[in-house]
Amino acid sequence: MTRIFDAHFDFLSEITSQRNMGNTKVFEKDFYPNLKKGGIKFIVASIYLQDHLLRNPFYHAMEQIGYLHEELRESPELISLIRTKEDLESCLASDKIGIILSFEGTEPLLKPQDLYTFYELGVRLMGLTWSRRNIYADGCDFTEGLKKGGLSKKGFELIDVAKKLGVIIDISHLSDEGLEDLLELDIPLIASHSNAYSLTPTPRNLKDRYLDKLSKKDFFLGVNGAQFIITRDGKSSSPEDYRAHTKYLVNKLGPDKVGFGLDLCDCLNVFSSPNAVPTDVIGDHSQAQELIECLEEEFEPALVEKLALTNLYDFLKKHLP
Repeated sequence: MTRIFDAHFDFLSEITSQRNMGNTKVFEKDFYPNLKKGGIKFIVASIYLQDHLLRNPFYHAMEQIGYLHEELRESPELISLIRTKEDLESCLASDKIGIILSFEGTEPLLKPQDLYTFYELGVRLMGLTWSRRNIYADGCDFTEGLKKGGLSKKGFELIDVAKKLGVIIDISHLSDEGLEDLLELDIPLIASHSNAYSLTPTPRNLKDRYLDKLSKKDFFLGVNGAQFIITRDGKSSSPEDYRAHTKYLVNKLGPDKVGFGLDLCDCLNVFSSPNAVPTDVIGDHSQAQELIECLEEEFEPALVEKLALTNLYDFLKKHLP
């Protein structure tokens, strides 16, 4: 079975909801079986806050992280938190699934220096925005034509703190103007769950002119499997759609900068909206090997292994402390 490194999964909010209802070992019961069946070796876990939680973002982010640490204590033989390159190497050699913490929006940081606190708790990646504005930068909307801004003064101050700590900046959900600001800086960048605008023209995807510039930088992109990011027609997506974006992005960025950033939502909707119509490229992580098989119809096995795990593993091994 080909091992996979998924650069984006929003499961922390579901763990938080269930633990607030008194449930324990949520990861072990509800997520681990599918992840293991699908060959998922590492996950980037996003700290994402829905709009109604933004009145107290620091508290709600700490709540998500605190519950994750409880899960780590409850299931130490199954999962581990990746803070360093040594953690990364140790997890790869074990049977555990490794988790890397990332912000999907920096609303929890009431000032740039708050990043020091979250770094000590394990945060190693940072998406400046979700698709909305905050005090640091402007996010991309889901519709074209709205005037956006780049990084604010505080945004550049936050980048300075991130550079001191070695926190990697995630450009998924960032406005084009914000990306242009970051492209002027000599820092590594990741797009954890973005696709090609030329194939699916939504503001959430990356235009060719930015892909060309990113191909010359220290960069990694995780190909997104969510329907509205990957298809034009608004219908359910398929492994073939995923392969098409992967092929395009490998051609634009090169074979060393592309991997998986599945952003699977259907498997989370099972808990909150059990009757929702499935739209993701696969139903849940247990089906991830279907993507591997589809990619193997296009690429040599050695490249598929790079796309599945090695590219992101090597990128993080280079930049983690």
